[in-house]
Amino acid sequence: MPYGYVEYRLKKGISENTLKLQAIVIEQFFSYLRYKYEGKEPDIKQITEKDVRDFLDQQYIEKEFDKATVYRKQSNLKKFFDFLWETKKIDYDILAKFKYFPDDVVIKSNTTDPIEYTYEILLEKKKLVLNSKLPFTSKLLMVLYIKGIQLNDMYHLQVKDFLELPGNKIGLTYVSSLGFNAEMLFEDEKDVEILRKSIKIANERNVPYIISYKNGETKKYQQSQPMLSRYYVLQIAELIGMNVRSDEMRIVYVNYLFHNENMKHEQIAEMLGRSKENIKKLVREGIARIHPKEYNQQLELALQC
Repeated sequence: MPYGYVEYRLKKGISENTLKLQAIVIEQFFSYLRYKYEGKEPDIKQITEKDVRDFLDQQYIEKEFDKATVYRKQSNLKKFFDFLWETKKIDYDILAKFKYFPDDVVIKSNTTDPIEYTYEILLEKKKLVLNSKLPFTSKLLMVLYIKGIQLNDMYHLQVKDFLELPGNKIGLTYVSSLGFNAEMLFEDEKDVEILRKSIKIANERNVPYIISYKNGETKKYQQSQPMLSRYYVLQIAELIGMNVRSDEMRIVYVNYLFHNENMKHEQIAEMLGRSKENIKKLVREGIARIHPKEYNQQLELALQC
């Protein structure tokens, strides 16, 4: 463990089990730094508050850990940097006043937090975004988000994954990060317009990915990452007045398909590139979190299907 942290905390009377969990988070942080700085681990005195925020962005936005988990990771890192300051390994504690979540955010596990919107509401929010003056990337992300696509998968989508179909439709086929084939259809006129434009932009940039950014050093476009699009996601959230999280939107979408479109678990799984068991889990979680009073009567049916 870096800089003798574990030994120091053991002498303070902290249990080994607690320290094991803290050590995992710290190792994850340093692993992220090596990734961020292309294999080079920065000197401990050069690590900034932004490095920590970027790491937590990756955990919360890209890896989709819930607020409680990210808050715990933040707490562990704060303890680590407090140790570095106490032992005079750094000149000042960069996390002394650091807060990833605002004070008014209630930290609870996503597995129990209610989801206070329906898919119909999401569709209305999408119209608001697509008809707004938000950046094009925000509009593209909104189109992909409400299709239940895994966040990491969005940034791996390539031009070759999209196919023009008769009737002004676009098909999307790809292998998800879970290892399953995903196949979905875009029929909404605005969605198709956005996807066509994204493909055109990718071709003009000479990059295969439909979400890309310009590398400041090479001046060339390359595959983007979720945390690099945080600005565009925040633009969406500010406009529609709600958090934008792909895991929650996926639950809402799956439950809409199951309850409103009467689709079977197998059909939804084939559409989203997930296992049948995973879809069942999302349906059960949706029953508990989306208007639970309305869905309680359907619980038994859902569990038996």
